Amino acid sequence: MRDHGGGQHRERRSGRELGHVRRIERPTVRVAGALVVGVVTAATLQATAPGDAVRAALGTLEFDPSRAALLTAWMTTALAAMLGAALASPWPAALAATGLLAATQVAPMAWRMATQTPPTLFGTAERLDAGVLAFQLATILAVGLLLAVVAAASGRLLAETVAGWVREVRRARWPRPGAGLLARTAMVAALAASLVLGAAGGASLVRYGPGDHVYSSTVTGVPVAAGRVEVRRFRSAAMGRERPFAVYLPARYAADAPARYPVLYLLHGDPGGYRDWLHLGVADILDAGIARGALAPCVVVLPDGNGEVAAASQWANRWDGHDRVEDSVLELVAQVDHDYRTRPDRRHRVVAGLSEGGFGAANLAARHPDVFGAAISLSGYFHASGSVFGADPAVRRANSPGELVADDGGARSVYYVLVAGDRDAHYLTEARAFAAELDRLGVPNRLLVVAGAHEGRVWTDGLAQALPHAQSRDTVAT
Repeated sequence: MRDHGGGQHRERRSGRELGHVRRIERPTVRVAGALVVGVVTAATLQATAPGDAVRAALGTLEFDPSRAALLTAWMTTALAAMLGAALASPWPAALAATGLLAATQVAPMAWRMATQTPPTLFGTAERLDAGVLAFQLATILAVGLLLAVVAAASGRLLAETVAGWVREVRRARWPRPGAGLLARTAMVAALAASLVLGAAGGASLVRYGPGDHVYSSTVTGVPVAAGRVEVRRFRSAAMGRERPFAVYLPARYAADAPARYPVLYLLHGDPGGYRDWLHLGVADILDAGIARGALAPCVVVLPDGNGEVAAASQWANRWDGHDRVEDSVLELVAQVDHDYRTRPDRRHRVVAGLSEGGFGAANLAARHPDVFGAAISLSGYFHASGSVFGADPAVRRANSPGELVADDGGARSVYYVLVAGDRDAHYLTEARAFAAELDRLGVPNRLLVVAGAHEGRVWTDGLAQALPHAQSRDTVAT
């Protein structure tokens, strides 16, 4: 019996069906390939020697382990997305790399923060702020997605270039216009949200660490009155221009007119500015400590320590006579004593700072023991280094607290409180060495080791623990 072309018709139909199946399978295979390449590459990089080498290199740049791990995770996310896109497809590679970031960085951080014992502030367990934690986690993912998308696009472009492409790279190709428009709109929305989150929280993550502001102080059974923060400027003759600063006034400052208050000068690190301590929540810390009676009410001054020749001034006078930041701080002390009801003597002035500011606090107090009676160094160092001091060994020695306490009897009259994180090896070593030298010389001091690395939590917890010790030396309002 004749087929009358039926076999050919079935053969053509089978061919069309097979082609349709292949068209379906090809992108599916590419997506699967991108997922596998992205996941395997990122996991391998994070768990093997290259990842360890990157974290170690970041450590030499004074990034603490938590931030070094975060930056390493972002870099491996970008690299995985680039390789995945070069070998398969950009969007799936970017999403796969971001998914691995969620699995290896975000999920463990969320679990750790949610299950660990909360830190304590003035004897009370702090409260986990779920909203802040969610924002931090979302920001980590947002920055990771932005990096992955850019890296995936770069990887795909590189692959097509190597392959000798002769036509303009197509931005997107979708089977159905309707579905494509919807998918592109969703991707654009995700990228826009990632851009906003990255801009809002990325700098904070890198500067203060992923634990920044995740916990907040809680004071139960005691009303907490909020102090007031003023942002001002003063004319600095030493710097030849106006300089900004902020002042925290305790809640009862305005109402209790006759009272005079001790003063705490809080120095920022590098890079940084006078608002850094406000961002770290120092006003809330002071409010909570005063409410619980753990801290004496005090005026707190936040100076700007950035130089004009170079931002990293070390809170010192530059060797060549420019950027007289140290003199500017002393001018500010006189200005504050004139404008506010302070107790204007060394027994009632404490200078404290973080990182470079920790060096600055110890150095200012050691060089001016007639101005400051106590110094709190948070993750600081104690020997002058950097271009600010030039090449003259005498200038460096005269700006090194570690040397000044041996050379100058006045420097030995200062009470030093040293704080370092238990995972901040370099600065912990510095603090222990300086504490040992102070002990050898019979200089009063206290060393506090708190949980954490070179990060915001160490500086806020350290200040809360250190300030009562410094204030115990008669620094109370009268």
